Amino acid sequence: ATARAYQATYVQTMIQSAIDGGAMGIYFYEYLDNPEEWIPQERVFGLVESNRTPKPAWIRYREIISACSGPRIDQEALLGRGELYF
Repeated sequence: ATARAYQATYVQTMIQSAIDGGAMGIYFYEYLDNPEEWIPQERVFGLVESNRTPKPAWIRYREIISACSGPRIDQEALLGRGELYF
């Protein structure tokens, strides 16, 4: 398997583990690749490329969260209270 396929499997496994464990949410480090990261291994940690092209991990993440039937987050309300960060 490629690193991208492994990352997509990792995302799916972590989300399932969080759900099984009763987590209220999950956070992935990090959203966007950073080619200027000083630690070379961390340059490709993003769920999307630095040019915003989705990686398989982002597509898998999007599929999973789209299928969730739980309550939706009111992002505007959280932004207004300073509780949601991008």
